[in-house]
Amino acid sequence: TGRLAALGVRREIWIVDLEWPWEPCRVLPTPELAPPVALEWQPQRGAGSGRTIACASADGALRLYDGAAEPGALSLLVTLCGRAAGGGWQGPRDCAVQHVAWRPAAPHTLAAATAGGGLA
Repeated sequence: TGRLAALGVRREIWIVDLEWPWEPCRVLPTPELAPPVALEWQPQRGAGSGRTIACASADGALRLYDGAAEPGALSLLVTLCGRAAGGGWQGPRDCAVQHVAWRPAAPHTLAAATAGGGLA
């Protein structure tokens, strides 16, 4: 988002302020068992935009996180595909998301590429 970077580390998302990189990063815990493999900030456009982080994890799930969540607060917004917070499955079982990208001209549009070459 300009001065912030999101990094997938172990089972967490680290938010690093690039203007103050020596300061401790903000950590968003991720409830899934698999580490993040692809992260993408929502493009900045309009009020309330630029806070959401799309995350594809090693288990093939696609989840959205609140990048502005306070430390220790629940940062998971929604599971679009994968194991949901209650343990049930959300979305198609064969989703296996590996790449994510927000559409710059329409910041509420998210594309996801699957291991099988599918695009949603």
